[in-house]
Amino acid sequence: MEPGRSRYRLAQRLESTLKVRQGGNRVCDCRAPGTQLCITSTKETSNGPASIKSDSVTNAQSGIYSLRQRIGDLMRFTKISTVIMLYNEEEVVDEFSARLIESLEALNPDYEVIFVVEGTDSTLQKVSELAKSNPRVRIEYHEKRLGLGRATKKGLSLVDPKSDYVLTMDSDLNHDPKEIERLLAATKEADVVVGCRSKTRGLVQELPWFKRMVSASTNWVLRNTFRMQSSDVTSGFRIYSTKAIESVRDDLVAKNFEVTAELLIRAKKKGFSITEVPITFTRRPRGTSKLSFVRSGIGYVILLFRLGI
Repeated sequence: MEPGRSRYRLAQRLESTLKVRQGGNRVCDCRAPGTQLCITSTKETSNGPASIKSDSVTNAQSGIYSLRQRIGDLMRFTKISTVIMLYNEEEVVDEFSARLIESLEALNPDYEVIFVVEGTDSTLQKVSELAKSNPRVRIEYHEKRLGLGRATKKGLSLVDPKSDYVLTMDSDLNHDPKEIERLLAATKEADVVVGCRSKTRGLVQELPWFKRMVSASTNWVLRNTFRMQSSDVTSGFRIYSTKAIESVRDDLVAKNFEVTAELLIRAKKKGFSITEVPITFTRRPRGTSKLSFVRSGIGYVILLFRLGI
């Protein structure tokens, strides 16, 4: 088992079975959602120990806080590398980068963000200002467009080999950085966690009918051709183990948006496990989409012949 994953599992185990003795009290905090904290005070009587339950948490707060501090210390040993591709995203990059950094800081102080910037608008200037104030932010700039495939491959090649996980997501506010936590929690189950756009969490409402049909048909073909377990092969919101990324990144050949599918297919072919969690998908609030249906369609056909047919 990889060191980062074992540390994360240990932190989760501590969180789910949190027990601390303080004075004569035994505090049991079962941190499952909706579970109320229960304190059992044990006192000696002539007939032996007697347990009295109370909903009050006042006497145990300092103990709980202390153990949570220890859990936080364990999480600090897990490093997350975030790779974000930006092509002329001046309309949204300020809001996206602020929300991303806020979420990463709340989750895990040990992180890095790699922005692969293409184009000639003010995107480079804006992320450069961010990098000046945050040493964890790195920038790879290309004035001439590489295409999402080459940009992704370049960004993944810059990941710190000491990182435990690699995060990718769209920079156009389709994805909510607050949901990174949910994907990270699922890393205990698999090497790759896919953020799945689902009918109940915004995909149907947010995408026009034509794009929904293209997305659904593309996913159907890819799932059946490559026998993928994931229901959303083209979603770019994912967390990979660094080992999985190192195993597949040099083999990437996709030039455009089909690179997201190629990453998942190659990971599966190399034996890495894949799971998914539902995510909220929202329409880009500003700016224009960079997706070309013609280029992507050609790319997916080429991908099918190279990897499947």
